[in-house]
Amino acid sequence: MGQRDEKYYALEEYKMGYGLIKAAAKEYWQRFQIFFAVNSGLLAAMKLVPGQEQVGAGIAFFGAILCWIWFFVSGKMSAYELYWNRGLDRPGKVLGYTLLSERRYNDFRRGKYRSIEERNSRTHRILRWFFRNVKTSLCMLLIPCFMFLLWVWVGYPLWERVFFPNC
Repeated sequence: MGQRDEKYYALEEYKMGYGLIKAAAKEYWQRFQIFFAVNSGLLAAMKLVPGQEQVGAGIAFFGAILCWIWFFVSGKMSAYELYWNRGLDRPGKVLGYTLLSERRYNDFRRGKYRSIEERNSRTHRILRWFFRNVKTSLCMLLIPCFMFLLWVWVGYPLWERVFFPNC
């Protein structure tokens, strides 16, 4: 197989992998939005049943369980996306470029910009700090954890009164 054929097949493989990554990212955000909306709705429902402790305890328990499911679904989706990003390294090397334009990403992280205005922009300084110090997948996994802690904080007094009334 010649050099031209290898580049052609690498490009086709790259296109397919990129399409899978785009589809997975779209699905990931849709699931994230659904879990966030359901948790928000449950928190709002807690305000609608202030005198009914048993219903409130059940809602809080369901919300906490839902956060655990959300955490594991987000972890699986992050691992899936990482797998496909790494899977595109081989065709990217054949073609001479990477999916995420590694050179531009590294330039951004190091603070190299095209113009003085971009370099001095407050927004770009904040974004540069954020991308240096915070990984997106970590944020996506921390949000369900924070929601779980919120459910425990809201639900624990109710659980104590409903499930363990004599303690």
